[in-house]
Amino acid sequence: MLQCNGLYGLVCVCKNTRRERTVPVINEKKVRLMTKAEMIKKQNRRELFNTRKFFASDFVTFGMLKAAVGATIAYVFVVLLVFLNEADALLSEITVTALIDLAVRYVRVYALILVVTMIISVIIWYRIYKRSSDALSQYREVIRELNEESGQ
Repeated sequence: MLQCNGLYGLVCVCKNTRRERTVPVINEKKVRLMTKAEMIKKQNRRELFNTRKFFASDFVTFGMLKAAVGATIAYVFVVLLVFLNEADALLSEITVTALIDLAVRYVRVYALILVVTMIISVIIWYRIYKRSSDALSQYREVIRELNEESGQ
């Protein structure tokens, strides 16, 4: 006589009526499915559960926003360092026209850096979203199979 109970029916008990003892029988398919589900969860833990909160466009936009803020902060620090390095020469020889030209040049470089950063971040964040949504689909499929196996 075979009775299954426990977590997802993982351990079945085979009762031997002749000797009145129970022998545990492990369902190997369920063990493999649970191990596979845990491996998917372990490999993609951070992305797996963050991704399911967002639509793809929201996830990518949020990543782009983080990249834009990071690029802006880095650019401000670089410009500040260049200004501090050249401050003596700039303040002694600068005219209003030269100051405007310098500001326009820095704004153009900033815009170029920001566009390149946005293009790269769209590619990276979309790939992250795609990879983790695929892993989430695999995880759900394994859990569905495990639930079907437990229903037997």
